[in-house]
Amino acid sequence: WRVTDDGVEVTGELGGHTPTMYKALQTIPHKKIFILRDVEGSHNDEMSLPVLTQIHRDGYTTIVPENGNVQSGGTDFFVAGKRKIFYPTSQIGIHSWETNDDNKQGKDFPTDHEHHDIYLDFYDSVGVDEAFYWKTLETNSEDMHFMTPDEVVEYLGAEYKR
Repeated sequence: WRVTDDGVEVTGELGGHTPTMYKALQTIPHKKIFILRDVEGSHNDEMSLPVLTQIHRDGYTTIVPENGNVQSGGTDFFVAGKRKIFYPTSQIGIHSWETNDDNKQGKDFPTDHEHHDIYLDFYDSVGVDEAFYWKTLETNSEDMHFMTPDEVVEYLGAEYKR
């Protein structure tokens, strides 16, 4: 991540550095805009989702710019924006999560299973209907569904800049 005149540009994977990045930003003057150029995922949702919830509470705008790409946990970063903006060439990818211990996917668990709670709580905290979460589980963890502009507007309430 780096602070620019336009906002905070983010690339790479979310995880252990996410809380550190957010804490550092509290001491640096910047616009409350995250520009998500290429954020392919997260390797630690338990660590990144609380930070993303705080980003939403603090009123940040998230943008997937022209030719920007977010996937999986990167899409969760986009979802966290109080205001979400994307463009015709933005790519926003979703897929199911998978457990580390037995390779089960999210859709393999009953809808009331506790494994879903962290995600349902996160989407609720950022004002996104749980229908989006269930949509993510429709695509296997090893695949990626790139959402259409209509899906991004419908499920995430994002602004489509043509």
